[in-house]
Amino acid sequence: MASSKRNFIAGRMNKSVDERLVPNGEYVDAMNVRLGSTEDSDIGSVENSKGNSLLTTVTIDGQPLSVNARCIGAFEDGVNETIYWFIHDSLNTATATDKADLIVSFNTKTETLKYHVVSFKNSLDVTNTTLNFNPQFLINNVNKVGDLLFFTDNYNPPRRINVNKSYGYATSITGVDEFSAEDILVIVKPPSYTPSILALQASEENTFMHERFICFAYRYRYSNNEYSATSQFTNPVFSPKPFSLNPDTFLNEGMVNSTDSSTVTYNTGGKDVVAIDVLFKESASNTIKVIESINKKESNISNDVTQDYTFEDSKIFTILSSSEILRLYDNVPLKAKTQTVMGNRVMYGNYIEGYDLKRGTEATRLDYRVEHISNEIGSTSVTPTLVTTTYPVAGNAASLGKFSFFMDSLGFLDAGSVISISFSIKHSSFHAEASNTEPEPTQTTPKTDVSFEYTLINSYLTVAELVSSLDFQEKIGTFDNIKAAPLAEDGSTFTDIINAATPQELGFYDRLKSGIDVVPSPIIVTGTDTSLTLTNITMAYSSDVDNAQDSNTFYELYDISDIYIELKDTNDSLSLHSNRGYEVAIIYVDEFNRATTALVSNDNNIHVPCKASDVQNKLKVTIPTTQKAPNFAKRYKFAVKPDAEGYETIYSLIYFNEELTNYTYFKLEGENAAKVEEGDRYIVKRSSSGVPNGCAYATVLSKESLAEGDIQTGIANLTTPEGVYMKILNSDFAAKYGSGSYISPGSQSERNDGGIRATLTYSGFEKSEVAGVMTNYQIPLGSNIRVTMDLYRNQKGNCDYWSYKYDRTFSSSQNYNDILEWWDGDNIASTLSGGDSNGGASMDYSADGFDSGTGNTANCFMYKAATSNEIKFIVRGFSSCDSYSGGSSNIKVSFSVVLSNGAIVFETLPIDSLPDVWYEGQDSYPISEEGYHESNIGGDVNQTTSINAELTLGFHNCYTFGNGVESYKIRDSIKGKAMRLGNRVTTVSEQDYKQAKRSSDITYSGVFNDETNINRLNEFNLGLSNFKPLENSFGPINKMFARETDILTLQEDKVSYVLSSKGLLTDSSGGGILTSVPEVLGQQIARVEDFGISDNAESFTSYGSSKFFTDSKRGAVIQLKGSSASNESLNVISELGMRSWFRDLFSENFNTQKLGAFDPYMNEYVLSSNNIDVPKEEFIYSCGSRNQFTTDAISDSGVFSYKVDLGNDTGQVDFDVNVVSTEGVTVDIEWNGVTVATQLFAGEASQVMSFTKDLISPNQVTVTITNTDITATTVVEIESKCPTNNPLKVVAIVLTNNEDSGKSLHRNWAYTIGTQTNYSTLQVVNFYSSINNTYASSYKSYLGIQGQGSIPASGAEVSMWTLKTNTDTYDISNNPSVLPNDTFRWLVTDVDYSNNESDLNTLLPLTASITPSGAEPSYNAYFNVGAITGDDKVLYLVWDLRKATESFLCFDADTTSVGLNSVCCECSCAESTTTYRVENSGTTTITITYNSGVDSVVLLGDNYIDICSDSYPSCTPPSALGVSISTINCDC
Repeated sequence: MASSKRNFIAGRMNKSVDERLVPNGEYVDAMNVRLGSTEDSDIGSVENSKGNSLLTTVTIDGQPLSVNARCIGAFEDGVNETIYWFIHDSLNTATATDKADLIVSFNTKTETLKYHVVSFKNSLDVTNTTLNFNPQFLINNVNKVGDLLFFTDNYNPPRRINVNKSYGYATSITGVDEFSAEDILVIVKPPSYTPSILALQASEENTFMHERFICFAYRYRYSNNEYSATSQFTNPVFSPKPFSLNPDTFLNEGMVNSTDSSTVTYNTGGKDVVAIDVLFKESASNTIKVIESINKKESNISNDVTQDYTFEDSKIFTILSSSEILRLYDNVPLKAKTQTVMGNRVMYGNYIEGYDLKRGTEATRLDYRVEHISNEIGSTSVTPTLVTTTYPVAGNAASLGKFSFFMDSLGFLDAGSVISISFSIKHSSFHAEASNTEPEPTQTTPKTDVSFEYTLINSYLTVAELVSSLDFQEKIGTFDNIKAAPLAEDGSTFTDIINAATPQELGFYDRLKSGIDVVPSPIIVTGTDTSLTLTNITMAYSSDVDNAQDSNTFYELYDISDIYIELKDTNDSLSLHSNRGYEVAIIYVDEFNRATTALVSNDNNIHVPCKASDVQNKLKVTIPTTQKAPNFAKRYKFAVKPDAEGYETIYSLIYFNEELTNYTYFKLEGENAAKVEEGDRYIVKRSSSGVPNGCAYATVLSKESLAEGDIQTGIANLTTPEGVYMKILNSDFAAKYGSGSYISPGSQSERNDGGIRATLTYSGFEKSEVAGVMTNYQIPLGSNIRVTMDLYRNQKGNCDYWSYKYDRTFSSSQNYNDILEWWDGDNIASTLSGGDSNGGASMDYSADGFDSGTGNTANCFMYKAATSNEIKFIVRGFSSCDSYSGGSSNIKVSFSVVLSNGAIVFETLPIDSLPDVWYEGQDSYPISEEGYHESNIGGDVNQTTSINAELTLGFHNCYTFGNGVESYKIRDSIKGKAMRLGNRVTTVSEQDYKQAKRSSDITYSGVFNDETNINRLNEFNLGLSNFKPLENSFGPINKMFARETDILTLQEDKVSYVLSSKGLLTDSSGGGILTSVPEVLGQQIARVEDFGISDNAESFTSYGSSKFFTDSKRGAVIQLKGSSASNESLNVISELGMRSWFRDLFSENFNTQKLGAFDPYMNEYVLSSNNIDVPKEEFIYSCGSRNQFTTDAISDSGVFSYKVDLGNDTGQVDFDVNVVSTEGVTVDIEWNGVTVATQLFAGEASQVMSFTKDLISPNQVTVTITNTDITATTVVEIESKCPTNNPLKVVAIVLTNNEDSGKSLHRNWAYTIGTQTNYSTLQVVNFYSSINNTYASSYKSYLGIQGQGSIPASGAEVSMWTLKTNTDTYDISNNPSVLPNDTFRWLVTDVDYSNNESDLNTLLPLTASITPSGAEPSYNAYFNVGAITGDDKVLYLVWDLRKATESFLCFDADTTSVGLNSVCCECSCAESTTTYRVENSGTTTITITYNSGVDSVVLLGDNYIDICSDSYPSCTPPSALGVSISTINCDC
């Protein structure tokens, strides 16, 4: 017999050929032996394969782990010669959970074992460990960046630990873990809420905030030097001053910030927060600045407490990255299958983001509705009481120096409220001691204005408590903090302000000291429970301030006048601009601020009308009990989208009506001229009659510069001033300039000769005279006043020519009682030196008159006669020539005053807003454990099982002044900084928001830079589009491996490379670069070979330039060799004699783990296939699908389950089951926790399995297929049909009365099955009139399947609803004591009743009546619809809103023609007052006089007004067309 000799020099196993054909040097099998290269030799020999060596022993509390302990992940840190192990012990009976999870490391050089994280019991889930390892979900993805070890397992969120940090150890092996799951997450928690703000007025020197809209936020810095996303930003800390139009610039000086500092209150965060960055940004800017970084340890700050920081303008700010404004939250995936690090960024692939909008298993409804609410502006001007007071320091001399006022509303004592005080002081008298022999000062303090504003930094119960507070006293002034009187200009207290308003000098006397009882001392402010009293100072003047004593000191006492006091709730001016539409979206956020897109309901928009420009406008959101928050949500917030934004405000104080036309010329001064262009169309915000009662518009016909007198008004003695005007045809609004709107005494002159000075007494400033007492014209703010003086002496012989010419036009700086107050108040005398003169002539002003001296100095003064109140302007000219005829002294004076009728205010038309930009608000709100919407803001209502949530939102885009002006820019200036509706933006999703499985996408973090200590590995800024979608047809990404220039990406069915890249984000036009985008992931390049990694990421390993992995779907083991896409080769190493063996192995064990590793010692890829299943996603089929299952291919146990989504429909559900094979099988169908159908199939057979789905939820069924013989192969086909039910037509009918024609109301219905409720769409019903007695304002039919959509199911509880929105006008009546009431009705029948009077009268007696319950704005009534069988049923739902309407009937007991006229024409009431409706359907503006002629109101054309009057109203002009007066009610 021939002998056979074989060697194994090739050292290669070959299972692809018959063992008789194996080439020499190869072998077919080996058990625990190596052939060829061995541990000891590289020659072809056979040796035993050595086992593993024990490196160390991992123990818990000194005891070894159980035999079930497994290493489910490992990482080699070659730089530090350290191995990290992730260990799961599933049967450690020593712990409270019978589990133990550990992360440990072993240093191979020092042979030391380090326990990084040891986890026995989670404090929030005591049945599990905090690490929550799962042996099915291997940790195949581990990367180390600096000291941070990142890992992901697709079972838990992405996590990281600091290898140099202690995470604590439970105090006992049965105790709770010392760390939380949050401590090791990649994502870090940002602040939950916006900081709270208290606006302050610290010092007039701090001006930084005065012209800025400053918004505050904060963020956390964590122990690993990670920065959280910022909190939401506050609304601008801005409190405007009272409206004040500057007559010089014609800008709104009220639109500046009265706040100059703020207290920012923030939460200090948890134990891992090491510092807090306080941030701010300007509202219209995207730049975020760091004010202060507060280190908790250095500042000795505790965890999770509130802390205050005071912001002023003295800080040096640092700026955050421009992308930070886009970072609303860190979009770290909820789970991720694979992970790598490239370019010092953490990257995740095949990840899950977002959440499903479900509460339990029910879909979250979006039923919230939005209303517009308005409030009167909460500033109140109070009337003070002015009294005489004595001054002990001035010998008890007295003056009108003390006043008091009431503050009896507690609202004005709340923190943030503002007290504004302004008044005038003027010389009253001098007091001197008897020892003073010096002459009394000849000069006195003229009328001077002072003002003071104080913002309450705390809330107080009484005024006395306020005035005794330290802050208030320091602002008023104390003995210690007021400046010396000569230095008062350097002070900031109210006392300093008053002292600085007095002259430094009165002739030879200098300002010395001020006080009341003693000097120096501050003003005195006292308080009672409800009132405040202020006593002004007296000022001491001395001729020798260095040696002041009674003999050289005078005390000047002052009279107070023109007191104006305003109490203001500072938040009342925050408003939403009128004539705008607003949409409101709700946003749900998790505990890390990961947020949904903007989610909208069907009733989410409102319109603020034009007429609401003088009130505060807000949004009110009602969240009904039907809308519960989704499971994941911890908080919620709102976003708002306006339909328009951006505009300019135009002011005009002077305007003239052109004679014989309807044209009006409006004078444009200051910036207003630049805002106007010919052809522009403007919104009229304020006319001469006030705020229009609707939208009024004006079109600019021309804009031109006109000379003096160019406008022909037809008014005698009125010369229109020169200037820039816009010409408007004002048919829509009132702007009438009548004969009482100007003062023109005309030109008056005087002449004298013979050495005598000419003297002119100029008069004519009075409006009327009664019994010798004059009533003078008032001078309103902005009045145009022209003063001319022409004085000269003719030259004759040696008599010189002297002349003085003065021609100035002024604009009144405020409202004055008469021309004299204007002259003094605007200090006109100081401008006289600016006249043109010749021959050395000049003009002096003396308030006390003048003597009859001679020379070239003229004199003038103005005074008011004490008895007659007549105002005269006296001018004394130059000396005339005494020896020359013709050398006369001549005077010519003219005053021309155009009185302002108040500012006419226009607004440019806004531009359309971007269609998909929603502004985030400052507030977020908590959600209860039960999913109810709550609020932490006072006045809001929390949601419960039976109470709707009601929230008043804090959005605003303007400040309203109560006069029609709505401002959003500083001073309403073209150059003024602007305010935006919000600071950060979001958008709505093009598709329904839901959890997304990004199986073929890669997302990446910010950069880690150890040199600059910047760690942005937690920053996943979705605003930077930090993701890269790969080719979806290649399957899920199961492994990523980063190299220098690309990422090797192993998808299920393809090997590809993602190159590194970089890009820029530009603006919409492509012109300007906004910010750099780290688009680190560039083009995907796929290999041509059709190999992937299947679902076995655990098979991947690398060593040097080689990468190894398996492809179970194609039965291959792959080697990639190279360093980049450009030089990498692919080798199918299983083809080297092992093709069929690996094909069979992978086919038989397709769903199990394939563990791959590389042995560098032996230079071998080591592969192990075990029997542990790899995790498979639970696939949910849609109803209506047909699927075939081969049981042995999908399960080794003989049991297979899958789920079918049936949706929210109800009815019979059929499963068509067809068993193709001859083997036995059992099919079970489980729904709502019970088995609803089961069937044993002995072999090949078909059958329909059915059950009735009589609840809307749950909507998933579980189908389980069980083999009778688990070793057999069974083929089963199952078609899962959707629920089917009987059809049903719903007819919704709303019956109304003719008396309610023109009104409206919303209606809808709902039905409940189990715990799930379905709603119909909310529909508006507009009431109209009909000639029929019974008619429907709305009759609508809806045909559908029972239990689907809004069609009620058989046996359901049905509810009928009405809702009165902010635009509706009908009120439901359900008061039992006032009958009849509105009723709801219903009927199920198979009869079709049409929408006609006959059918409706037949239907109504057949219906069942139910009484609605509730309160405004919502009413409802319930009934059980019972069983509905058959195919032709109709459900009638009738809202019978035909209650009797009370009508007012006129009555008069007088049966004569007088009584008949009273009833038919005047219809006066027996009570003292009557409500009249005056309708003006014409185009003429009319004036209505009522209340016996005491009151009047202007009514524009095409408007109406209801007035309460004790007399029948009259209209002017009486000939106006289209005017009617009707009686509405009595006793108003």
